[in-house]
Amino acid sequence: MFHMLPKEHPLIENIRGSLGDKEKEFLYEAARKARGGAILEIGSWEGKSTCYLATGLRDNPNSNKPEKIVSIDSHEDNATAWATRDSLVRFKENLANIGVSHFVNNIVGRSENVSWSKPLCFLWIDGDHGYKAAKLDGEKFGKYVIDGGIMAFHDATFGDVKQVVKELMFFSGNFAGCNFVESIVYGIKVSRKLTFVEKARICINYCELAFIDAVRNTLPQSLRNASKSFFKKVVPKF
Repeated sequence: MFHMLPKEHPLIENIRGSLGDKEKEFLYEAARKARGGAILEIGSWEGKSTCYLATGLRDNPNSNKPEKIVSIDSHEDNATAWATRDSLVRFKENLANIGVSHFVNNIVGRSENVSWSKPLCFLWIDGDHGYKAAKLDGEKFGKYVIDGGIMAFHDATFGDVKQVVKELMFFSGNFAGCNFVESIVYGIKVSRKLTFVEKARICINYCELAFIDAVRNTLPQSLRNASKSFFKKVVPKF
């Protein structure tokens, strides 16, 4: 099914967390190709996304690849569909079971209280999904993303985070290639002015995202899963 995923993929699948098939591949590939800066993850919970990032970093052939994944999470009560039980313990256990603990430096704390000054080649934001918190994460850490680096938000095709990526990425003029993969929205940081063609493509991608979200929002809850399956068939990146 996948062109590129770590050999530990079946083991990582046992870790609790919500990631679509294309999202797993996106994270692994982003870390496998990372170069010229650090990788920062905001929001890890029990480490599912962290393990995809860490195995990608391990398999990265670049000489100037990041040394480690830096993962920030308060490991307090997380707003998830699963019962919370000391996510920090499970986070450490899961990384150890996959064999990637030495590729990860975890910081226990809230992202707004963490100081940061290193250049970033990949910024993965999957923390508090409220508008204020998500925008703060994007503004605070996004300014450290290097030219050509990637900033990506999870669960960003709907709700408050969709508004954040609209403001900080799609129509900011600071990111090229803004697009989405399932519920991940990402863009490539640029210091130059975007071309007319690039702006047009970004606008088309956002309209596509907004249309899909609008259709789902107009449907009763009983039909939303069916609509998701439909869009997966007709929109390859969804």
